[in-house]
Amino acid sequence: MMRVCFMLAALCGVALAGSDSGIAGEWEGEYICTGVRAACVDEHVIWTFKDPDRDGHVSASTDKVVGGVRQNMGSGEFQFDAKTETMTWKIPLGIWKFTRKKDAMDGILTLNDGQVARNVSLKRVVR
Repeated sequence: MMRVCFMLAALCGVALAGSDSGIAGEWEGEYICTGVRAACVDEHVIWTFKDPDRDGHVSASTDKVVGGVRQNMGSGEFQFDAKTETMTWKIPLGIWKFTRKKDAMDGILTLNDGQVARNVSLKRVVR
């Protein structure tokens, strides 16, 4: 009986750790500025996401593409909500929020004063 319990626990652990959220991988698209911040520039971007951990944390990194060359802009950790298919990441400037719809992801960067500074539209990169 004890052996069966350990086997079930191990199988459940594998299932949770290997669960596919549909987020992991590369997503490519555009940042479009809203005009709220004068320094904002529209950019072609590639986001790389890992699967959420058990607590829903998603490691992410973003690159802008300039002249065909990827330039890393930074990395951080989103909080994933599986029920709503959304991810949020609090940064000093405001909050990123992405919503996944199958192989597309839309997002916004909302500044701390409530204004939307960027709109994001991404598609899953299929290789």
